[in-house]
Amino acid sequence: MEVSTGSGIALAVCFRRYEVSMDANPYAPPKAAVADVSASTGLKKRRVITMFVFLIFTAGMYYMVWFFRRRAALNRLNSPKKLQLWPLIAFTAGHPFRIRYMVPLVAACGVLAGVALSALPRRAWSWAAGALVALSLWISPPFSLKSPMPVEAQWETPMRLERQRVTEVLRARYDGTPILASMGSLGHYMQESSSIGLHLRNFVHEGNGDLWTEAVRSPRRSVRWVLVEERAEGGDMLAGLARKDPAFLAGFTRVAEGGGLALYERKTDSGSRFP
Repeated sequence: MEVSTGSGIALAVCFRRYEVSMDANPYAPPKAAVADVSASTGLKKRRVITMFVFLIFTAGMYYMVWFFRRRAALNRLNSPKKLQLWPLIAFTAGHPFRIRYMVPLVAACGVLAGVALSALPRRAWSWAAGALVALSLWISPPFSLKSPMPVEAQWETPMRLERQRVTEVLRARYDGTPILASMGSLGHYMQESSSIGLHLRNFVHEGNGDLWTEAVRSPRRSVRWVLVEERAEGGDMLAGLARKDPAFLAGFTRVAEGGGLALYERKTDSGSRFP
C-alpha cells in the first residue's frame, strides 16, 4: 500500500512538471486577448456588397466620403502609422506615375459591378445595368485620345525619336559582339533594336547571371558595346557605376547619344576578349 501510494505521488509530481513544461513551451502559439475594435474606435462592420453598391451609385465618390468620415477612427487603431490627408489628395489631384499598373483593375471592376447588380431586385437589373453602362461611357469614353493610357504612351515619343541616332550608329557599325545593357531600364530599347536585326541574345543583361556579373565587373574585358540609360529616373545601374567609378568605362569611347541613351564602343587597343 505504501509502495502504491508513493508511486502515485511520484506520478502526480511528474505529470505536474509535464504540465508546467507544456505551458512554458516556447513553440506554443501565443495567447492574446482580442479587443473589441468597434467599441474602442467607433468603427462598425459593413457588408462589402453594400459598399460596392454605394460606390457605383455615387460615381466613385462614396470611397472618399467613407475615408474622410472614418480617418479619425482608423487612426485610433493600435498602429504606429497614421493616415494623413495628403496621399488621397496627391492621387486624385495628380496623374499617377504608372497608371498602366491599374489597368488590370478594370477587369475586376466589371466583375464586381455584376456582383453589385445581382444584389438588387430582379426587376431593377435592366435599368441599373443600362445606367451603369451609360455612366461608364460618360466617365471614360472608349475611343478618346485624351484618355490616361494614350496620353502616357505619347510621353515616350520624343525620347524614342531621339534614340534613333543611337540606332543608326548600331545599324552602321555593329559587328555582332555582345552589348552590355540593363534590361530593367532598356528592355524597351531592346525591342526597338529588333528593327535593325538585333535579338535578345545580342545583349548581356541581368538575366544572364554570371555573364552579367562578370561584364559589370570589367566591361572592357567582356564586351565591345555598352548602352547606358542616363536620364530616366536618374539613370540606370550602369550609369550609377560610371558616376561612382570613372574607370568603369575606361577604354570606351562615347559614339552616340539621344533620348537619354548613350552608346559606348570599346577602343581597339584596350585589351578585350573580342577583336
